[in-house]
Amino acid sequence: MKLLFILIALLFTFKLYAPWGVQSCPNLSEQLNTWQFEAYIERLGIEETGKEEHYPMKINGKFYKTPYHVVNYLGMNGRWQQSKIALKDIGYNGSIKTFLHSPKIQKECIIKLIKKNKFYIEFYKLDKYVGKRIHGIELTMPGMLSICHIGGIDKLRRLLKEGYVAKSGTTTVLDYLKLFNQYKFEI
Repeated sequence: MKLLFILIALLFTFKLYAPWGVQSCPNLSEQLNTWQFEAYIERLGIEETGKEEHYPMKINGKFYKTPYHVVNYLGMNGRWQQSKIALKDIGYNGSIKTFLHSPKIQKECIIKLIKKNKFYIEFYKLDKYVGKRIHGIELTMPGMLSICHIGGIDKLRRLLKEGYVAKSGTTTVLDYLKLFNQYKFEI
């Protein structure tokens, strides 16, 4: 009886807050796509690698996202660790100093870079590999985009065509593929 009362209360509460029902919620798929894309971008900013010892910052036992003003030992810039070549490729002509001090510019640049990498994936017809497996891991578009983020389109091409597993520091492209395969979004 108590369970029945709880179920009725939950149903009533749901009807109060969602009288239109879940099926008719306007732009739900667009919102889910946007949330997934934002979560993907956030994760790129937090995860330097899938290996705990290589997280960007560890303070008092907690991991934090890469700060916007950081340049790492490989010369990668900002929160999303973008190279000067990648920034040039997407048309950023400002100074690195300006880039490092502007979260807005950095976010705009990472979105442009993701879109540019998707263009390259389609241009080289690598999107035909989506759904296939390599080294036991299923390929998804977000996973492939993450490989482009860590190693560029060339590393993705070599992985798919030769099976070559490139590294950036101690992180392999397969680490990123595993880490970012779970995201589902369209750009």
